[in-house]
Amino acid sequence: MSNVAAYLVKEALKDGNEVTIRAMRPDDKERLVKAFLHLQPQTIRTRFFYPKKTLSEDDLRWLDEMQPREPRGTGGHRAKRMRRTHHRRR
Repeated sequence: MSNVAAYLVKEALKDGNEVTIRAMRPDDKERLVKAFLHLQPQTIRTRFFYPKKTLSEDDLRWLDEMQPREPRGTGGHRAKRMRRTHHRRR
């Protein structure tokens, strides 16, 4: 995948819903914060290795400043909801 920033795939789930999977963009910050608030505590602990109540300004800055040549994650969305599916920190 040579152009990560342009990555976009539409897939149908087993239940018939369609999702779009694409590279994360800086304008996804608000959606990520909203999605984070719906995560279960154990899911947060698994992703961040410690309990966390919200995404910090550093977390959001890191996402906002990402470069297209340095992929840090992909996201999938259905309707108007965004779910982060992969998170890799350097």
